[in-house]
Amino acid sequence: MERKSLFDGLSETLNKTAKVLSDRASSVYESSKIRSKINSEEKAIEKMKGDIGTLIYSRYEEGEQFEGEVGRLSEEIRERYIRIRLLEQENASVHGKKICPYCKKEVPLDAVFCPSCGKECPPREEEKEVFEQENAQAEPYEDEVFMKQEEVEVTGEEMAEVAESAFDDETVPKAAEDEFEA
Repeated sequence: MERKSLFDGLSETLNKTAKVLSDRASSVYESSKIRSKINSEEKAIEKMKGDIGTLIYSRYEEGEQFEGEVGRLSEEIRERYIRIRLLEQENASVHGKKICPYCKKEVPLDAVFCPSCGKECPPREEEKEVFEQENAQAEPYEDEVFMKQEEVEVTGEEMAEVAESAFDDETVPKAAEDEFEA
């Protein structure tokens, strides 16, 4: 009988321990589900905040004027778009290409029509004029891009001079120096 009582006690202890562990696991699982729902709601809120910003900025681009912080931030966003446009032009120039004024994709310098959108790609001299016509209302400050674009264009020799002046002889390995000169 003692033996049966020992096994009954052990069995009872194991059952209690299993129940406690099961309750804890269930609690952890429920807590994880709730935390996941909270994270989903927080992500949805952040997306909505971004959507509000996009909506306000699109109204700014359409000509609506905003006072204070919203106006300042909208102007700063516009300036950053201009910087991006300048960098895209600079990057295209590095690759011997230009940017289509309509779809903003890189095209060969000699392209008459854009391979992406099919619209006529004017020579570089005419780009500013076409760009201004297409974006007169939506992006009135973008014409600065074309004025600054000319400042960015440099010849291969000028780029080599700048690269040479950026390093002294001690910082450039000999193999890289020979490759650069070739």
